[in-house]
Amino acid sequence: ECCFVSLLFIGLSVLRVINEPTAAAMAYGLHKADVFNVLVVDLGGGTLDVSLLNKMGGMFITRAMAGNNKLGGQDFNQRLIVYLYDQLRQTYGSLPTQKEEIHRLRQAVEAVKLNLTVHEAATLKVLLTLPASKLTKELAKSQVKTNSALKSEASQNAKDLKNLGDTSKVEDNFVEVVFETEISRKLFEMLNEDLFEKILVPIEQVLQE
Repeated sequence: ECCFVSLLFIGLSVLRVINEPTAAAMAYGLHKADVFNVLVVDLGGGTLDVSLLNKMGGMFITRAMAGNNKLGGQDFNQRLIVYLYDQLRQTYGSLPTQKEEIHRLRQAVEAVKLNLTVHEAATLKVLLTLPASKLTKELAKSQVKTNSALKSEASQNAKDLKNLGDTSKVEDNFVEVVFETEISRKLFEMLNEDLFEKILVPIEQVLQE
C-alpha cells in the first residue's frame, strides 16, 4: 500500500503491484525465457523466503511459499565474526571494544562474504586498536603503531575535537594493529554448514506442496 500511494504521489499510474518473488523472477528475465516453474530463494538480512512460481501467459502465479523468519544473511556473517574473534584472541590475546571498530570489522566480513560469491578466497584486512598490555605475541613493526605515534597523529586535530565538545582521549598502553587474514570459500561453507542445510528445509516444503 505504501508503494502504491508513493507512486500516485509522484504522478505515476499504477497498473499492477507485483510481489517480491515475481519481481526477482522478472529481474533475471525469466518472464521471457522458456520456463514454466520457477523456484525463488530469497535470503535476506534476517529472514529466508522461498516461493514456487508457475508462469502462465507471461505472468507468474505463486503456487507455494515457505520460509524461516529466524535465518538470514547476518547469521552467516556472525559465524565468521566468531571465527575471527577466536583468531584475534589467539594472536593478540585481546578483542576490539570500540563500537566503530566492531562496525568496521562487520563491514569487512560482509565484503568478504560477497567476494566469496565469485572467488575461491578473499582477504580480510582491517585496522584495530588493542590494549598493548594484553598482547600475547610480538608484532611486526609494520603492523603496529605505538601509543606515542597515535598521540602524534591525533594532536593536530585535538583543538578542533575539544571545540566540538569531544570528551574522548588517547588511552595509554594501546597499539593500532592491521589485522589481515585470508578466508576461503571452503572455510566459510564449513563454518555455516548447518545454516546451509536449514535453507533446504523450506525448499523441500514448497516442492512437496
